[in-house]
Amino acid sequence: MKISDYKFNNKTNKYVCPECGKEYSKKGINTHFWRNHTEEGKQFNPNKGYQKGIRKAWNKGLTKETDERVRKYGETFRKNLESGELKNWWVNRKHTKETKKKISESRRNFLLGNPDKVPYKLNHSSKQSFPEKFFETVFINNGIIFEKEFYANGYWLDFCFNKVFYIEIDGEQHYLDKRIIEHDNVRTAKLMELGFKCIERVRWSEFQKLDKDCQKEFINTLVDKIKKVV
Repeated sequence: MKISDYKFNNKTNKYVCPECGKEYSKKGINTHFWRNHTEEGKQFNPNKGYQKGIRKAWNKGLTKETDERVRKYGETFRKNLESGELKNWWVNRKHTKETKKKISESRRNFLLGNPDKVPYKLNHSSKQSFPEKFFETVFINNGIIFEKEFYANGYWLDFCFNKVFYIEIDGEQHYLDKRIIEHDNVRTAKLMELGFKCIERVRWSEFQKLDKDCQKEFINTLVDKIKKVV
């Protein structure tokens, strides 16, 4: 049907379907009528796209080298983008504060229910790093009881003691990458709200620069701090 075949409702500024009386916009009325009131449309499954033998996309399998229509379409599309006449729908669009809050809450709830999907777990190797093995050995040799990779309400802690105190062994990215620094600040604040307390954040590169005597002194001081709360 042509758009002129539909009755237009001036009050709602929409077109009325002659079969069911539902109202749609100019773009939606033809799609509605075809899918719901034609035999061809009723067989069409939108979840499977254009089904073979029912309705085919006119440009399926065609390229700009083999079909003049595809070439012209591509050129026009590119020119409109370059001139600014056509813009991607997401350009200069920003989420409202309410939308950002909903996305944040939805993401957090998902991660709380799926701890294995937390970025920390996805982006880190399943193998323990050497710095973590080093300090694990230190704790074991000093008879300190700890939990490794302790999950705390959306966050993973390298070493946790008494389910309250924790220690992080940090690589250089935690001090050089602005995004990671900002994330760590938020992370620390959230953990404090939950009652967790950080005993020490060990900067591995700085620890390596120490001579053997200074490393021993650092380890002894760290062990004393832990034993006071364990």
